[in-house]
Amino acid sequence: STSYSSEIRGKEYKIPKRPGLGTAGNVIKLKANFFPIKVPDITIHQYDVAINEDKLPKNLNQRVMIDLVKSNPKLFKSLPVYDGKKNLYTKDPFDFSGKKEFEVVFIEDDRTRKIKVVLQWAAQIELRTLHESLKATSKDLIPKDAIQCLDVVMRQAASLK
Repeated sequence: STSYSSEIRGKEYKIPKRPGLGTAGNVIKLKANFFPIKVPDITIHQYDVAINEDKLPKNLNQRVMIDLVKSNPKLFKSLPVYDGKKNLYTKDPFDFSGKKEFEVVFIEDDRTRKIKVVLQWAAQIELRTLHESLKATSKDLIPKDAIQCLDVVMRQAASLK
């Protein structure tokens, strides 16, 4: 079956046009929480993740993925980032095509479980598209896949601190 994310992958999204200035309300001062970041001009490889236990919460999915990464250092040449659900991103592509199944022995509360994890290549994300959209005179096209990838990177980095 085709997932929603794979159905929309590759489509361009446009920023909605501002409807104009309002006539009601009060003018306020607003501070925005933003900061500059340096985004490397690299290719990211996105993989779909399927864990056979659908009911696991995100934090346990993360632990399963950490165990998978630790037990397969030859596969994971660079440290991947994982959204805790269905998406894994890595700088280096894996050395298999199609999909590959792994078994992770997971110990929780003195209970051992064997959890099946399936990784399947999903997309190649060019971060240069983000640079190009920021330099463009028209801000209509937004590379949603690149932004989603960077969001997962930032969230995982913050959770490790």
